[in-house]
Amino acid sequence: MHLNCDFLGYYSALGVKPSATSEEIKKAFRTKAQEVHPDRNSAPDATKRFQFLNDAFQTLSNPEARAQYDAEGSASLAEDNGPPVFEPLICSVCKKISAQPRYAIYYQVVSFIVFTQRSVSQGIFCSACGAKAAYRASLVTVFFGWWGFPWGPIWTLPALVRNLLGGTQPPMNNFKILWCQAMYFASIRRIEIASAMALDALNFGAKLSSAERADANVNQLLEALGYLLAVAKSGTSTLPKVWGFGSKTFKVQAIGGVIVAVAITVAVAMIANTPRTAYRHTPPTGAQESKAPAPAPVAVFDQPEVPYPPTGRIRTLRVRRPESEMAPLKIVTATGGFNYYAKLVGVETGKPALILFVRAGDTVETELPIGSYYLKFAAGERWYGEDFLFGPDTSYSKADEPLLFRIEGHRVFGHVIELIKQVNGNLRETPISPTDF
Repeated sequence: MHLNCDFLGYYSALGVKPSATSEEIKKAFRTKAQEVHPDRNSAPDATKRFQFLNDAFQTLSNPEARAQYDAEGSASLAEDNGPPVFEPLICSVCKKISAQPRYAIYYQVVSFIVFTQRSVSQGIFCSACGAKAAYRASLVTVFFGWWGFPWGPIWTLPALVRNLLGGTQPPMNNFKILWCQAMYFASIRRIEIASAMALDALNFGAKLSSAERADANVNQLLEALGYLLAVAKSGTSTLPKVWGFGSKTFKVQAIGGVIVAVAITVAVAMIANTPRTAYRHTPPTGAQESKAPAPAPVAVFDQPEVPYPPTGRIRTLRVRRPESEMAPLKIVTATGGFNYYAKLVGVETGKPALILFVRAGDTVETELPIGSYYLKFAAGERWYGEDFLFGPDTSYSKADEPLLFRIEGHRVFGHVIELIKQVNGNLRETPISPTDF
Protein backbone atom coordinates (compact mmCIF):
# COMPACT_ATOMS: atom_id res chain seq x y z
CA MET A 1 0.00 0.00 0.00
CA HIS A 2 1.30 3.42 -0.88
CA LEU A 3 0.28 6.89 -2.01
CA ASN A 4 0.45 7.60 -5.71
CA CYS A 5 0.44 11.40 -5.86
CA ASP A 6 0.21 11.35 -9.65
CA PHE A 7 -2.54 8.78 -10.20
CA LEU A 8 -3.85 10.54 -13.36
CA GLY A 9 -0.39 11.42 -14.68
CA TYR A 10 -0.81 15.21 -14.48
CA TYR A 11 2.70 15.87 -13.12
CA SER A 12 4.18 13.52 -15.74
CA ALA A 13 2.25 15.27 -18.53
CA LEU A 14 3.82 18.59 -17.57
CA GLY A 15 7.21 17.01 -16.89
CA VAL A 16 7.50 18.36 -13.32
CA LYS A 17 7.97 16.84 -9.87
CA PRO A 18 5.16 16.72 -7.28
CA SER A 19 7.13 19.35 -5.32
CA ALA A 20 7.20 21.83 -8.24
CA THR A 21 6.31 25.46 -7.49
CA SER A 22 3.44 27.21 -9.24
CA GLU A 23 5.91 29.16 -11.38
CA GLU A 24 7.66 25.95 -12.49
CA ILE A 25 4.27 24.46 -13.41
CA LYS A 26 3.30 27.54 -15.44
CA LYS A 27 6.65 27.54 -17.28
CA ALA A 28 6.39 23.80 -18.02
CA PHE A 29 2.87 24.23 -19.41
CA ARG A 30 3.96 26.94 -21.83
CA THR A 31 6.82 24.78 -23.08
CA LYS A 32 4.72 21.62 -23.45
CA ALA A 33 1.82 23.51 -25.04
CA GLN A 34 4.06 24.60 -27.90
CA GLU A 35 5.15 20.99 -28.45
CA VAL A 36 1.73 19.32 -28.55
CA HIS A 37 -0.56 22.08 -29.85
CA PRO A 38 -2.57 20.79 -32.86
CA ASP A 39 -1.43 23.76 -34.97
CA ARG A 40 2.21 22.67 -34.59
CA ASN A 41 1.90 18.93 -34.01
CA SER A 42 0.49 16.76 -36.79
CA ALA A 43 0.10 13.61 -34.66
CA PRO A 44 -3.43 12.10 -34.80
CA ASP A 45 -3.81 12.39 -31.02
CA ALA A 46 -2.42 15.95 -30.77
CA THR A 47 -5.79 17.50 -29.88
CA LYS A 48 -6.44 14.89 -27.18
CA ARG A 49 -2.95 15.32 -25.71
CA PHE A 50 -3.28 19.11 -25.73
CA GLN A 51 -6.64 18.92 -23.92
CA PHE A 52 -5.14 16.55 -21.31
CA LEU A 53 -2.21 18.94 -20.87
CA ASN A 54 -4.63 21.82 -20.35
CA ASP A 55 -6.64 19.78 -17.80
CA ALA A 56 -3.40 19.03 -15.93
CA PHE A 57 -2.43 22.72 -15.88
CA GLN A 58 -5.88 23.89 -14.73
CA THR A 59 -5.72 21.44 -11.80
CA LEU A 60 -2.09 21.87 -10.72
CA SER A 61 -2.01 25.67 -11.10
CA ASN A 62 -4.74 26.03 -8.47
CA PRO A 63 -3.42 25.31 -4.92
CA GLU A 64 -6.75 23.96 -3.61
CA ALA A 65 -7.44 21.81 -6.68
CA ARG A 66 -3.86 20.52 -6.61
CA ALA A 67 -4.16 19.55 -2.93
CA GLN A 68 -7.39 17.68 -3.67
CA TYR A 69 -5.71 15.90 -6.62
CA ASP A 70 -2.80 14.85 -4.39
CA ALA A 71 -5.25 13.61 -1.72
CA GLU A 72 -7.21 11.56 -4.26
CA GLY A 73 -3.99 9.74 -5.10
CA SER A 74 -4.54 7.62 -2.00
CA ALA A 75 -8.17 6.69 -2.77
CA SER A 76 -7.25 3.07 -3.47
CA LEU A 77 -5.43 2.39 -0.19
CA ALA A 78 -8.01 -0.16 0.95
CA GLU A 79 -8.45 -1.84 -2.42
CA ASP A 80 -5.16 -3.75 -2.69
CA ASN A 81 -5.36 -7.55 -2.84
CA GLY A 82 -3.28 -9.96 -0.79
CA PRO A 83 -1.26 -9.29 2.37
CA PRO A 84 -0.67 -5.57 2.96
CA VAL A 85 2.77 -4.26 2.11
CA PHE A 86 3.28 -0.77 3.48
CA GLU A 87 5.73 1.47 1.69
CA PRO A 88 7.09 4.59 3.42
CA LEU A 89 6.38 8.04 2.07
CA ILE A 90 9.39 10.17 1.28
CA CYS A 91 9.89 13.92 1.29
CA SER A 92 9.21 15.28 -2.21
CA VAL A 93 12.37 17.44 -1.94
CA CYS A 94 15.15 15.46 -0.20
CA LYS A 95 13.59 11.98 -0.86
CA LYS A 96 14.20 10.87 2.76
CA ILE A 97 11.81 8.95 5.02
CA SER A 98 10.39 11.13 7.78
CA ALA A 99 8.46 10.28 10.94
CA GLN A 100 6.66 13.62 10.73
CA PRO A 101 5.87 14.40 7.09
CA ARG A 102 3.28 17.01 6.21
CA TYR A 103 1.50 18.08 3.06
CA ALA A 104 1.98 21.86 3.23
CA ILE A 105 1.35 24.88 1.01
CA TYR A 106 3.66 27.90 1.41
CA TYR A 107 2.84 31.29 -0.09
CA GLN A 108 5.11 33.85 -1.73
CA VAL A 109 4.21 37.40 -2.83
CA VAL A 110 6.21 39.70 -5.11
CA SER A 111 4.90 43.13 -6.05
CA PHE A 112 6.01 46.47 -7.49
CA ILE A 113 3.85 49.56 -8.03
CA VAL A 114 0.74 48.11 -9.77
CA PHE A 115 2.16 44.60 -10.35
CA THR A 116 1.51 41.91 -7.72
CA GLN A 117 2.11 38.18 -8.13
CA ARG A 118 1.29 35.31 -5.78
CA SER A 119 2.91 31.89 -6.11
CA VAL A 120 2.97 28.76 -3.97
CA SER A 121 5.30 25.90 -3.11
CA GLN A 122 3.44 22.76 -2.06
CA GLY A 123 3.95 19.04 -1.64
CA ILE A 124 4.97 16.45 0.96
CA PHE A 125 7.79 17.83 3.13
CA CYS A 126 9.90 16.51 5.96
CA SER A 127 10.26 19.06 8.77
CA ALA A 128 13.68 20.25 7.55
CA CYS A 129 12.60 20.80 3.93
CA GLY A 130 9.33 22.33 5.09
CA ALA A 131 11.29 24.81 7.20
CA LYS A 132 13.50 25.73 4.23
CA ALA A 133 10.45 26.23 2.00
CA ALA A 134 8.83 28.43 4.67
CA TYR A 135 12.01 30.50 5.19
CA ARG A 136 12.47 31.02 1.46
CA ALA A 137 8.85 32.01 0.80
CA SER A 138 8.70 34.32 3.83
CA LEU A 139 12.06 35.94 3.09
CA VAL A 140 11.07 36.81 -0.48
CA THR A 141 7.65 38.02 0.67
CA VAL A 142 8.89 40.20 3.53
CA PHE A 143 11.33 42.07 1.26
CA PHE A 144 9.41 42.16 -2.05
CA GLY A 145 5.75 41.68 -1.18
CA TRP A 146 4.78 45.13 0.10
CA TRP A 147 5.58 47.40 -2.83
CA GLY A 148 2.55 46.95 -5.11
CA PHE A 149 -0.73 48.83 -4.72
CA PRO A 150 -3.28 47.80 -3.62
CA TRP A 151 -2.77 44.02 -3.43
CA GLY A 152 0.84 43.90 -2.23
CA PRO A 153 0.17 44.66 1.47
CA ILE A 154 -3.23 42.90 1.36
CA TRP A 155 -1.70 39.59 0.20
CA THR A 156 1.65 39.86 2.00
CA LEU A 157 0.48 39.85 5.62
CA PRO A 158 -1.75 36.70 5.31
CA ALA A 159 1.04 34.92 3.42
CA LEU A 160 3.56 35.63 6.20
CA VAL A 161 1.13 34.51 8.91
CA ARG A 162 0.32 31.26 7.08
CA ASN A 163 4.01 30.47 6.53
CA LEU A 164 4.73 31.30 10.18
CA LEU A 165 2.17 28.70 11.32
CA GLY A 166 3.53 25.93 9.07
CA GLY A 167 1.74 26.79 5.82
CA THR A 168 -1.72 25.58 4.88
CA GLN A 169 -1.99 21.87 5.77
CA PRO A 170 -5.10 20.29 4.13
CA PRO A 171 -6.66 17.81 6.61
CA MET A 172 -7.46 15.03 4.12
CA ASN A 173 -3.97 15.02 2.60
CA ASN A 174 -2.24 14.89 5.98
CA PHE A 175 -4.67 12.34 7.45
CA LYS A 176 -3.88 9.88 4.65
CA ILE A 177 -0.15 10.64 4.62
CA LEU A 178 0.23 10.11 8.37
CA TRP A 179 -1.94 6.97 8.21
CA CYS A 180 0.34 5.48 5.56
CA GLN A 181 3.47 6.44 7.50
CA ALA A 182 2.08 5.08 10.79
CA MET A 183 1.31 1.73 9.15
CA TYR A 184 4.81 1.56 7.67
CA PHE A 185 6.51 2.13 11.02
CA ALA A 186 4.18 -0.39 12.65
CA SER A 187 5.12 -2.97 9.96
CA ILE A 188 8.82 -2.59 10.89
CA ARG A 189 7.90 -2.87 14.60
CA ARG A 190 8.63 0.76 15.53
CA ILE A 191 5.42 0.78 17.56
CA GLU A 192 6.12 3.90 19.65
CA ILE A 193 6.73 6.05 16.58
CA ALA A 194 3.81 4.43 14.75
CA SER A 195 1.39 5.12 17.62
CA ALA A 196 2.54 8.74 17.88
CA MET A 197 1.94 9.21 14.17
CA ALA A 198 -1.45 7.52 14.52
CA LEU A 199 -2.41 10.17 17.10
CA ASP A 200 -1.30 12.91 14.69
CA ALA A 201 -3.36 11.28 11.93
CA LEU A 202 -6.43 11.21 14.19
CA ASN A 203 -5.95 14.90 14.96
CA PHE A 204 -6.20 15.65 11.25
CA GLY A 205 -9.07 13.17 10.95
CA ALA A 206 -11.02 15.20 13.50
CA LYS A 207 -10.77 18.20 11.14
CA LEU A 208 -12.41 16.37 8.21
CA SER A 209 -15.86 17.43 7.13
CA SER A 210 -18.89 15.23 7.88
CA ALA A 211 -19.07 14.18 4.22
CA GLU A 212 -15.39 13.18 4.22
CA ARG A 213 -15.72 11.19 7.46
CA ALA A 214 -18.73 9.35 6.03
CA ASP A 215 -16.61 7.94 3.19
CA ALA A 216 -16.17 4.15 3.51
CA ASN A 217 -12.45 4.31 2.73
CA VAL A 218 -11.87 6.95 5.43
CA ASN A 219 -13.79 4.84 7.97
CA GLN A 220 -11.57 1.85 7.23
CA LEU A 221 -8.48 4.00 7.79
CA LEU A 222 -9.87 5.31 11.09
CA GLU A 223 -10.60 1.75 12.26
CA ALA A 224 -7.04 0.72 11.38
CA LEU A 225 -5.65 3.60 13.46
CA GLY A 226 -7.84 2.61 16.41
CA TYR A 227 -6.58 -0.97 16.18
CA LEU A 228 -2.97 0.23 16.02
CA LEU A 229 -3.40 2.36 19.17
CA ALA A 230 -5.11 -0.54 20.96
CA VAL A 231 -2.16 -2.81 20.15
CA ALA A 232 0.36 -0.15 21.21
CA LYS A 233 -1.30 0.45 24.64
CA SER A 234 1.46 1.72 26.93
CA GLY A 235 3.84 1.99 23.99
CA THR A 236 2.20 5.21 22.81
CA SER A 237 4.48 8.26 22.86
CA THR A 238 4.59 11.78 21.47
CA LEU A 239 6.97 13.19 18.88
CA PRO A 240 8.84 16.51 19.20
CA LYS A 241 6.87 19.51 17.95
CA VAL A 242 8.41 20.46 14.61
CA TRP A 243 5.39 21.99 12.85
CA GLY A 244 3.28 25.07 13.48
CA PHE A 245 3.02 27.29 16.56
CA GLY A 246 5.90 26.89 19.03
CA SER A 247 8.16 24.93 16.66
CA LYS A 248 11.72 25.96 15.82
CA THR A 249 10.60 27.09 12.37
CA PHE A 250 7.93 29.29 13.97
CA LYS A 251 10.45 30.85 16.38
CA VAL A 252 13.05 31.54 13.67
CA GLN A 253 10.49 33.28 11.44
CA ALA A 254 9.02 35.22 14.37
CA ILE A 255 12.43 36.41 15.55
CA GLY A 256 13.41 37.28 11.97
CA GLY A 257 10.21 39.27 11.55
CA VAL A 258 10.89 41.22 14.76
CA ILE A 259 14.47 41.96 13.66
CA VAL A 260 13.33 43.20 10.25
CA ALA A 261 10.61 45.37 11.82
CA VAL A 262 13.08 46.90 14.32
CA ALA A 263 15.67 47.50 11.57
CA ILE A 264 13.11 49.26 9.36
CA THR A 265 11.90 51.38 12.30
CA VAL A 266 15.46 52.42 13.20
CA ALA A 267 16.32 53.20 9.56
CA VAL A 268 13.20 55.36 9.13
CA ALA A 269 13.97 57.22 12.40
CA MET A 270 17.57 57.87 11.36
CA ILE A 271 16.52 59.17 7.95
CA ALA A 272 13.86 61.42 9.52
CA ASN A 273 16.38 62.88 12.01
CA THR A 274 19.26 63.37 9.59
CA PRO A 275 19.88 67.14 9.07
CA ARG A 276 19.49 68.19 5.49
CA THR A 277 22.45 69.90 3.83
CA ALA A 278 22.39 72.40 0.97
CA TYR A 279 24.73 74.83 -0.75
CA ARG A 280 24.72 78.31 0.75
CA HIS A 281 24.11 81.23 -1.58
CA THR A 282 25.16 84.77 -0.78
CA PRO A 283 23.87 87.33 -3.33
CA PRO A 284 26.54 89.76 -4.66
CA THR A 285 26.43 93.40 -3.54
CA GLY A 286 24.64 95.57 -6.03
CA ALA A 287 22.01 93.19 -7.34
CA GLN A 288 22.71 92.13 -10.89
CA GLU A 289 19.93 90.93 -13.06
CA SER A 290 20.51 87.56 -14.63
CA LYS A 291 18.37 85.71 -17.06
CA ALA A 292 17.53 82.13 -16.39
CA PRO A 293 18.09 79.81 -19.35
CA ALA A 294 14.97 79.29 -21.40
CA PRO A 295 13.24 75.95 -20.67
CA ALA A 296 13.55 73.26 -23.29
CA PRO A 297 10.51 73.09 -25.54
CA VAL A 298 8.01 70.39 -24.58
CA ALA A 299 6.67 68.17 -27.34
CA VAL A 300 2.96 68.80 -27.84
CA PHE A 301 0.57 66.15 -29.14
CA ASP A 302 -1.38 67.99 -31.81
CA GLN A 303 -2.99 65.20 -33.83
CA PRO A 304 -6.63 65.81 -34.75
CA GLU A 305 -9.33 63.74 -33.06
CA VAL A 306 -11.29 61.51 -35.46
CA PRO A 307 -14.65 59.67 -35.15
CA TYR A 308 -14.72 56.26 -33.48
CA PRO A 309 -14.75 53.22 -35.78
CA PRO A 310 -17.94 51.14 -35.54
CA THR A 311 -17.90 48.36 -32.95
CA GLY A 312 -16.71 45.10 -34.51
CA ARG A 313 -13.83 43.63 -36.49
CA ILE A 314 -11.24 45.97 -37.91
CA ARG A 315 -9.12 43.27 -39.50
CA THR A 316 -8.85 39.48 -39.58
CA LEU A 317 -5.17 38.67 -40.01
CA ARG A 318 -5.20 34.87 -39.69
CA VAL A 319 -6.02 32.88 -42.81
CA ARG A 320 -8.78 30.41 -42.02
CA ARG A 321 -8.11 26.90 -43.22
CA PRO A 322 -11.07 25.10 -44.82
CA GLU A 323 -10.86 22.32 -42.22
CA SER A 324 -10.44 24.58 -39.17
CA GLU A 325 -13.21 24.79 -36.61
CA MET A 326 -14.38 28.15 -35.26
CA ALA A 327 -15.19 29.06 -31.65
CA PRO A 328 -17.24 32.03 -30.40
CA LEU A 329 -15.82 35.19 -28.79
CA LYS A 330 -17.91 37.85 -27.09
CA ILE A 331 -16.53 41.11 -25.63
CA VAL A 332 -18.65 43.41 -23.43
CA THR A 333 -17.70 46.94 -22.27
CA ALA A 334 -19.14 49.23 -19.60
CA THR A 335 -21.51 52.08 -20.42
CA GLY A 336 -19.79 55.39 -19.76
CA GLY A 337 -16.39 53.69 -19.52
CA PHE A 338 -13.45 53.46 -21.92
CA ASN A 339 -13.41 52.46 -25.57
CA TYR A 340 -11.20 49.48 -26.42
CA TYR A 341 -8.90 48.57 -29.30
CA ALA A 342 -8.23 44.84 -28.83
CA LYS A 343 -5.87 42.31 -30.41
CA LEU A 344 -6.01 38.49 -30.25
CA VAL A 345 -2.42 37.27 -30.72
CA GLY A 346 -1.60 33.60 -31.41
CA VAL A 347 0.39 31.95 -28.60
CA GLU A 348 2.49 29.92 -31.05
CA THR A 349 2.92 32.48 -33.83
CA GLY A 350 3.17 35.64 -31.73
CA LYS A 351 1.23 37.42 -34.49
CA PRO A 352 -2.20 39.09 -34.32
CA ALA A 353 -5.05 36.93 -35.61
CA LEU A 354 -7.87 39.44 -35.06
CA ILE A 355 -8.20 43.17 -34.29
CA LEU A 356 -11.41 44.62 -32.83
CA PHE A 357 -12.76 48.00 -31.79
CA VAL A 358 -15.41 48.06 -29.07
CA ARG A 359 -17.09 51.32 -28.10
CA ALA A 360 -17.99 52.01 -24.47
CA GLY A 361 -21.25 50.26 -23.60
CA ASP A 362 -21.21 48.07 -26.72
CA THR A 363 -20.93 44.32 -27.23
CA VAL A 364 -19.18 42.54 -30.08
CA GLU A 365 -19.64 38.88 -31.05
CA THR A 366 -17.35 37.13 -33.50
CA GLU A 367 -15.46 33.86 -34.09
CA LEU A 368 -11.87 32.64 -33.96
CA PRO A 369 -10.23 29.42 -35.19
CA ILE A 370 -9.61 26.81 -32.51
CA GLY A 371 -6.35 27.55 -30.67
CA SER A 372 -4.71 29.61 -27.89
CA TYR A 373 -4.49 33.39 -28.00
CA TYR A 374 -3.21 36.23 -25.85
CA LEU A 375 -5.57 39.17 -25.39
CA LYS A 376 -3.99 42.64 -25.61
CA PHE A 377 -6.03 45.79 -25.41
CA ALA A 378 -5.60 49.57 -25.46
CA ALA A 379 -8.16 51.78 -23.74
CA GLY A 380 -9.04 55.46 -23.79
CA GLU A 381 -11.67 58.09 -24.46
CA ARG A 382 -10.62 60.15 -27.51
CA TRP A 383 -9.73 58.40 -30.79
CA TYR A 384 -6.92 59.59 -33.06
CA GLY A 385 -6.80 56.71 -35.53
CA GLU A 386 -4.88 53.43 -35.53
CA ASP A 387 -1.49 55.17 -35.69
CA PHE A 388 -2.02 57.09 -32.44
CA LEU A 389 -4.92 55.12 -30.88
CA PHE A 390 -6.23 57.13 -27.90
CA GLY A 391 -3.32 59.57 -27.90
CA PRO A 392 -0.95 60.14 -24.95
CA ASP A 393 -3.64 58.98 -22.49
CA THR A 394 -3.80 55.47 -23.99
CA SER A 395 -3.45 52.66 -21.42
CA TYR A 396 -2.06 49.32 -22.64
CA SER A 397 -2.69 45.94 -20.98
CA LYS A 398 -2.30 42.22 -21.60
CA ALA A 399 -4.29 39.36 -20.03
CA ASP A 400 -1.98 37.24 -17.84
CA GLU A 401 -3.23 33.86 -19.09
CA PRO A 402 -3.85 32.77 -22.70
CA LEU A 403 -7.40 32.15 -23.87
CA LEU A 404 -7.98 28.57 -25.08
CA PHE A 405 -10.65 28.05 -27.74
CA ARG A 406 -11.30 24.32 -27.93
CA ILE A 407 -13.60 21.43 -28.88
CA GLU A 408 -14.70 18.65 -26.53
CA GLY A 409 -16.72 15.97 -28.26
CA HIS A 410 -19.45 17.80 -30.15
CA ARG A 411 -19.22 20.94 -28.03
CA VAL A 412 -17.28 24.06 -28.98
CA PHE A 413 -15.95 26.22 -26.14
CA GLY A 414 -15.20 29.92 -26.63
CA HIS A 415 -14.98 32.91 -24.27
CA VAL A 416 -17.08 35.80 -22.98
CA ILE A 417 -14.89 38.70 -21.83
CA GLU A 418 -16.31 41.56 -19.78
CA LEU A 419 -13.91 44.51 -19.89
CA ILE A 420 -15.60 45.89 -16.79
CA LYS A 421 -13.81 46.29 -13.45
CA GLN A 422 -15.72 44.27 -10.85
CA VAL A 423 -15.30 42.51 -7.52
CA ASN A 424 -13.93 38.96 -7.86
CA GLY A 425 -13.19 39.44 -11.56
CA ASN A 426 -11.12 36.53 -12.90
CA LEU A 427 -9.42 38.19 -15.89
CA ARG A 428 -6.05 39.28 -14.52
CA GLU A 429 -4.15 41.73 -16.67
CA THR A 430 -0.72 43.36 -16.57
CA PRO A 431 0.11 46.86 -17.90
CA ILE A 432 2.46 46.77 -20.89
CA SER A 433 4.37 49.36 -22.87
CA PRO A 434 3.22 50.71 -26.26
CA THR A 435 6.14 48.80 -27.83
CA ASP A 436 4.96 45.48 -26.37
CA PHE A 437 1.42 46.19 -27.62
